[in-house]
Amino acid sequence: MIVQIWREARLDDRSVSFPHKLAAAWLRLTRKPLEGRLLEKTLKLTGMVTEFLDKNEVDYWLEGGTLIGVMREKRLLPWDHDVDLSMKAEDLGKIVKKIKKFRYRYGYRVEFVRNKEDSAPLKEGEIRLIKIQSRRLFILPGFVQVDLFVKVRHENAMFWSIRNKALKSTPAEFTDHLIKTDFEGMSLSIPEDYDGYLRYRYGDWMTPQKEYDNISDDKSIVRNL
Repeated sequence: MIVQIWREARLDDRSVSFPHKLAAAWLRLTRKPLEGRLLEKTLKLTGMVTEFLDKNEVDYWLEGGTLIGVMREKRLLPWDHDVDLSMKAEDLGKIVKKIKKFRYRYGYRVEFVRNKEDSAPLKEGEIRLIKIQSRRLFILPGFVQVDLFVKVRHENAMFWSIRNKALKSTPAEFTDHLIKTDFEGMSLSIPEDYDGYLRYRYGDWMTPQKEYDNISDDKSIVRNL
């Protein structure tokens, strides 16, 4: 296990310190399915984050496996481990300082993950992901996690990167029009044409796939970085 964690950390290209990479690698290799108390805590954090985004008039939407789970199975997928949201880069100014309250007021870890290099239309140093996460032993990342992807609009498409390894893009029309859906007592934003959006990225999204690589299997990949 120690050797695996070390190898994972060395492969992690996020722009954070190596101790943080070790902690992230440990989390990936020991994470638990979204069930029981972990599910309850994840739903609570999801409600807190989405309420915060709504209050600050930020257009966000459920993303990836989270959107699939809510729309196909009316639950968070147990094997998905966390909640994925997306927002537009143009709205970052509304929350980039305020979101730190999740750290100081509520005790969560808040990590701003940035692009390591230019990859048009993305620019080096820009925030590509905001990770909000529980803590273990005060300093280690916990298992309760919401990832907020930051997407850049260029012409008629939305662009974002995954772990600085792949550039992805979808037509902007899918996320220009959002609606609300009720889930677990929350009112959450989703693309109005969620079926078209999910088919564009995953093809037959109605058929469960527990083994999925978000870098190699996503049909929205423009190029590897």
